[in-house]
This record gives sequence, structure tokens and C-alpha cells, in this order.
Amino acid sequence: MAPEDGPSALFYRGKVNGLAGESNAGKSWTGLMVASQEIAKGHSVVFLDLEADPVSITERLLGMGADPGAVTAQFVYLSPRERLSPDSMAGLMGLIDELQPTLVVVDSTGESVSLEGMRPNDDDEIARWFRLLPRPLAEHPAEPAVVLLDHMAKVDGGMWPIGSQRKRASIQGAQYIQSVSRESAFSKDKSGYAVIKVAKDRHGTRAQHDTAAYLMVSPGPDGTSIDLTSGASVTQSAPGASGVDQAERLLERLGLADYAGQGHAWEFVKQKTTEEDRPNKRDVQEAQSRRKERAAEQAGEPR
Repeated sequence: MAPEDGPSALFYRGKVNGLAGESNAGKSWTGLMVASQEIAKGHSVVFLDLEADPVSITERLLGMGADPGAVTAQFVYLSPRERLSPDSMAGLMGLIDELQPTLVVVDSTGESVSLEGMRPNDDDEIARWFRLLPRPLAEHPAEPAVVLLDHMAKVDGGMWPIGSQRKRASIQGAQYIQSVSRESAFSKDKSGYAVIKVAKDRHGTRAQHDTAAYLMVSPGPDGTSIDLTSGASVTQSAPGASGVDQAERLLERLGLADYAGQGHAWEFVKQKTTEEDRPNKRDVQEAQSRRKERAAEQAGEPR
């Protein structure tokens, strides 16, 4: 997922990147989807998992269509259960030497920090954790993209992970926030999508609040289809998305502030789209109402 891979790439090689979201936003799905893409390219992936188990992770990868032989050869699953010692860190770096992975996923930051006996709100201890694990991985000559999955705080408009603000300074690549609305929430029986927005892009590929991608989830008779699609197309539709869902995605992509009024939203859409690509007025107004409500909830404000 290096920058030279194109504008739809999410993560920077040789840098520490982040993806945060509330529970059930599908962060692990996104991490595994990127892993599946790298495996399909013939690259190796290391997955440090402190939240799930090897069976469920493997089932998800295979359900995404990853080749079983490629998963066996190129995907290394590790489940840390004790603090990193000099010997275990040396072993991990030796594994990176051998595999030369393009991607290392840590799921999740909070669990890893806790395992090390560190306090998530302590700036010094968070800085020490980054020096202990993510930074050495990213600085390895293999230059993997290190992706930290984390939980989202309901502060600052919901654009940063929970815990110490030192996390902001420690992200060297890109930090994203993944979210789902009540209407777009998905399950094994219900189609939906998650929105992946930019909280920080140190290298300036995308602006803050840009919609970088959508995680699409679509159950079917042959299993659940999972896909990542670029946020570049303003008319792109999520599987099973309603007219209001599509209008909401359009407003996000066009960059309308979530606090704008419903009337302004409709006038804004009319100026920015052609008639053939334009949702109807009622859907646009309902979508903007939904966005305002969610923004107020994330900021902890009365609706």
C-alpha cells in the first residue's frame, strides 16, 4: 500500500499508520481486507492479534477469497500473551527479516499497551510503547506498512483514538477513522458499509475529513462479500444501500460540513452534481439530518 500504488492506497510503507473506530465498525475486517490484497500480490503479511483467535481470522481471510495455499505460505498469525522481552523482540525482528512483509497489522493498540503494563492515558508510556513495538517494525529495512487498529474516542468530533494524545504525534503515515451509521450497519445477514475518513495524512495525499474509502459488506448465498472501494467516486453505491445512504455518501465525498442545514445541503448538491447523478431532495435532506445527529452524538452534545 505504498503511495506509488496510486491515490486509492491507504497506508504508507515504512511508516506507522492507524485505523480507529468504535466497536462493530469493522476495523478488523478492513485490516484483513488489506492483508488479503497484499497476499494476492504475492507479498507476506504479519498479523499481531490480541483480540480474536486464529480460527476466526483464518475463516475471515478465506471468506474474502484468499487462496488457502497463499494464506499458509504468506500470512503469519501471532497472538502475544506476555510482555515483549529482548529475546521475543529479537525473534519478531528475525521473522520480519525472513518474511520481508509489506504489511504488519496490530489488533489492537489498547490491548498491546495493556499487555505491556502501560497506561493508555500516560503520554510518556504511550511514547515508550511506540518506541518498543510499532517504530522498530516500521523502521525495518523491509519497510512494512505498520497499521495499528484502535478504538475511537467520542471527543474532538470523533477523529482520534482513545487515550494519550501522544498517539497523534506518533503516527508517521496516515490515521483514519472508520464509522458506521445505524442505517448502514452490517451483519452476516444484512448488507451495509463503513466509511473510512482521514484524521491525519502526514504526507499530504489526502486532506483531513476526506473520505478515503468504503468497506462494503454484502451477505449472499455463497458467503459474505467484503470489499474496499475508493472514496473517489461521488456516485458510487454501496451494496444494498438505500437512497438516503447514497445521498449521505455523496455529501461526505463532496465535503459538505455535517452541521449545515438541510436546505443548504440540497442547494449544495444541486450545484455540485448533474441532474442524472443527483439523489432526490428528500433523500439529501434526510441524509444531512442523519449526519448532523451523528456529529452531535460523537461530540457528546445534546441533539
